[in-house]
Amino acid sequence: MGLTGGEFIAEYLIKEKVPYVFGIPGHGDMALFDAFKDRQDRIEIIGVKHEQAAAHMADAYFRACGRPLATLTSIGPGSLNVATGLATAFVDSIPLISFTGGPQTYMLGKGVLQELERQQDNVFPHIMQPMVKRNWDVQHVDLMADVLPRAFNNMLSGRPGPIHVEVPMDVQANVTEAAVPDPASRRAAWGRVKPDPDGVDAAAKRLLSARRPVILAGGGVLTAEAAAELRAVAEYLDAPVVTTMMGKGAFPEDHPLAAEHTGANGTAVGNHMTRNADVLLAVGTRFAEQNSSSYVDGMSYSIPPTELIHFDIDPTEIGKNYPTAVGVVCDAKAGLADLLDALQDRNGAATIDRPEYRAEVAEMRRQWLEAMTGRWTEKLSLSRVLHGAREALPRLLDGIYEEPEKSIIMAEVLHAIIGHRRRGQPYTVEAGIVRVADALDMAEGRTRVPLEAGQEGIHSISAAAIDRVNIAAGENRPIRLEIELNNSAGIFQVDDLLATKIRDTPLAEHIEVVAEVQGESEKRLLSGFRLG
Repeated sequence: MGLTGGEFIAEYLIKEKVPYVFGIPGHGDMALFDAFKDRQDRIEIIGVKHEQAAAHMADAYFRACGRPLATLTSIGPGSLNVATGLATAFVDSIPLISFTGGPQTYMLGKGVLQELERQQDNVFPHIMQPMVKRNWDVQHVDLMADVLPRAFNNMLSGRPGPIHVEVPMDVQANVTEAAVPDPASRRAAWGRVKPDPDGVDAAAKRLLSARRPVILAGGGVLTAEAAAELRAVAEYLDAPVVTTMMGKGAFPEDHPLAAEHTGANGTAVGNHMTRNADVLLAVGTRFAEQNSSSYVDGMSYSIPPTELIHFDIDPTEIGKNYPTAVGVVCDAKAGLADLLDALQDRNGAATIDRPEYRAEVAEMRRQWLEAMTGRWTEKLSLSRVLHGAREALPRLLDGIYEEPEKSIIMAEVLHAIIGHRRRGQPYTVEAGIVRVADALDMAEGRTRVPLEAGQEGIHSISAAAIDRVNIAAGENRPIRLEIELNNSAGIFQVDDLLATKIRDTPLAEHIEVVAEVQGESEKRLLSGFRLG
């Protein structure tokens, strides 16, 4: 027995192990929703209030979990609402698949309800084209067996990003006898792009001759799951690591070589280190404007005279914004692993020691913290809340990669995905066209700040939370810290820390702390703190 186009899509997504789809039903995608409705035990539909939120939720899920999701939206304005979310995912290289309803193939160009046809019959796929890696307009149901594997391959290979599949209303309902493809048979099992050995050797030679090497880690390090390789290269060179907004979480921020962040939204530490580097190794970054202080020479970078070594999966990014001494096209994980081998081949296995350089990073961090705390007044501020949380909830485990669930981080993550975070990515940061819809709840006049069980220790609230916390602090509104833990034993460790660190400080007057064990619905107020 055959499958309708909608059923075929649902069955293929199930084979791709897609757990959720987000969307809103309408006349243009009803046959799609019908197909998913009958398969709720294997793939869950989550309704949203606005189509833009569907794309943002799929985007956020991948940032947190590393698995792409899908959106379903109707013809015309409903699907136009998805565009901003797709554009954000495209800029930040986040994969997701957007299915949109389209006019029936046999009525194309007639101006059916919500078709845009005056300039071109159903121009909608062309509207979406600049905001996705690739799009398809599937004009026959039998083509689904070919389009869907190609779509996933395109979305996930090389530099990832969102893709768009337009599904006309009749194609959604028509029946195909084609077999649903096995994704494993249509995709490369090993797909990391290895660097050219000559380029890696040239990079190693320059780094070994550098007096002030600095590593700039971008979002490509997280996408490639290259945190361990990044740390190994940094520790071998004894080189400070600065991260971009998209790279936050790629390097532990309490490491002696952690030099914070660069750019207009960075810190004095990060900008000092990057602009005074003699050799800068940039990995998986596009040198976005905010990370480059609008490209003003000497603000974040001094290229030249700084020599730039740029490793990136996308060759169009190399040399785009700064001249490059060595440009290498590669996956970040493969590139850093080969670079470490090349460094050791040239210089031996013993790591380089730069104690004065480490001391400079430590002193810059001390000065930055002193400058931040020196601006505090009686009123709460975002930095003061974060500082208090850091003091109260330090890293609970020294081995950050061995048991990441036993340390506490601050994150802006939807509750549905807590507990499924990618290894090596402790929290979610968005740097695209707009910020991902935040998970803070303003109900009952409180600002809710979720703290999640994760990897790296307390770090920061993502950009989408800053306004909420600042407003709450300025109005003396109570702030609620919600702690999500994966095991009940951890709750008592956190309880002890809070009892000794926060309760006797001015923060206690404003902050309410509640903990919840993963999988248990009842929240528990930590001892000595008020609830409500």
